[in-house]
This record gives sequence, structure tokens and C-alpha cells, in this order.
Amino acid sequence: MRLSQRIYLWYHLCIFLGLSIPAQNFGSLVLCPPGGQSFATAYMMACEMKKRRRKKRDIGNPMRPATLKEVQNICCEVGCELRDLLNYCDPFGWFDN
Repeated sequence: MRLSQRIYLWYHLCIFLGLSIPAQNFGSLVLCPPGGQSFATAYMMACEMKKRRRKKRDIGNPMRPATLKEVQNICCEVGCELRDLLNYCDPFGWFDN
């Protein structure tokens, strides 16, 4: 499936699920309630579209990433984009060789 087809599908899925896309934050999705059906659908789509890539973990970084529950709340309160969900798709994938 080409990227343009995925975007088209994503757009129509958002309309079908009734997700709001605020005009001032074009491209951001408000996924409420936290952890609800709209968040789960966006999460599954983001994980399906994720490309396999290896990253090195930055052990010395004092900043921690948000937990999945925190991301759910952030996506409901201020909105998020699909790329915000990509890091949560395969939490144990960095063990793969």
C-alpha cells in the first residue's frame, strides 16, 4: 500500500470514528477518551505503518519518555500525531537482532 493510500485511508477512518482535527493544529488528532477506541485504532494503525529501524538507547539521558498512559492523556488533552505513537509500537523490538 502506497503512502498516499494510507493517508487517504487514515483520513476517512478519522471521519468515520468522529475524531476531531482542530484547524489550528492541522495534522493533530484529539483522541478521547484516553485509551478509548479512537486511541486504540490510531495506535494499531501507527504500529502497522512503522518501518523497522534500529535505534541506540541513550542511557545517559535524564529525561524519560512519557508512559503509554501519559501519552493517552496528552493525545486527549492537546492532540498528537501518528509519529508520536510510533515509539510505543514495539517496546521490546530493540532486543531483536
